[in-house]
Amino acid sequence: MPEPDPTPPEPRDDDDRRFAQRIQAEIAADAERRRREDPRLARVEREIERAWAHVAPPGAVGPTEELLLDRIDRLSMVDVDAPLGSRAGIRHVKGVIRKGTYWYLRYMSDQLNALHNVQARLLRRIDDRVSRVEAAIGLDRSPTGLVEPAAAPGRAVGDAVVATIGAAPGVVMVASCGAGGCVAALVDGGVSAYGIDGDPEAVLDGIDAGLDLRIADPLDHLDGIEPGSLGGVVIGGALQRVTVSGVVAVAQAAVAACGPGGVVAVAPEALAERSVVAAELLAGRGVSAETWAHVLRAAGATAEVLPVDEAGLDAVVVARLS
Repeated sequence: MPEPDPTPPEPRDDDDRRFAQRIQAEIAADAERRRREDPRLARVEREIERAWAHVAPPGAVGPTEELLLDRIDRLSMVDVDAPLGSRAGIRHVKGVIRKGTYWYLRYMSDQLNALHNVQARLLRRIDDRVSRVEAAIGLDRSPTGLVEPAAAPGRAVGDAVVATIGAAPGVVMVASCGAGGCVAALVDGGVSAYGIDGDPEAVLDGIDAGLDLRIADPLDHLDGIEPGSLGGVVIGGALQRVTVSGVVAVAQAAVAACGPGGVVAVAPEALAERSVVAAELLAGRGVSAETWAHVLRAAGATAEVLPVDEAGLDAVVVARLS
């Protein structure tokens, strides 16, 4: 009988990816747990971020809009004290030229600096006003810590999607996937799928089960998807708790992310089952399955409302793009 090969098999790419996702989720979950236990950590993190932003090169930190505003602040001051260099003869000539033209350049730069200062302040004010408008129309997140988080779409939602559409024309993204029940049902039905969730603790069990679950903000991830690159999008959990005007934006973003023949499914929570506290704190956040279907039809999809046997849900909306 041949002796067994003592050399362990080389890890597969999928194993490596799942291991990396598991470590990332554990680190993020532990960091969030420590922040909740010691509020001082959040303050220290902010101080470190501010210190790094002060010394970091342009483009190294922060969102693009904030980086551009910071660069405007840095570049708005025109300096007329040109460098003279280190070579003795040239340094002397440059010094004479600088002294002779200083009065004129200073006169011009004072006017430019005054103009740039006003422009930078105006841009900051416009940026603040635009941010408030974006928050007012409902693209900000729902209250956290005061109400129970919205349930992630589970196996029943995934089974309903598979039974309705069969095989999707591409990869399906599940927003607010939680432990990955919906992703698992899609994969079992022959659909290539991955999940996105902002809670690192929620995805750990799903990663251990071999599912492709990633830690990211679902709304930011959806906004960053290249148009037409997905075969489908399943909207559930926190992403369906945007305000009424935000529903239109989310539906349009999901439709835009899918290519021809793509599918958009929504698992809205049962509004009638909310507690009194949740109903008041989440007033204006979340709409019925019928409203989601209407919005998706207006976005160019053919939508139907299907009953689903899952806690916290009335139905699931499945829309196909032509």
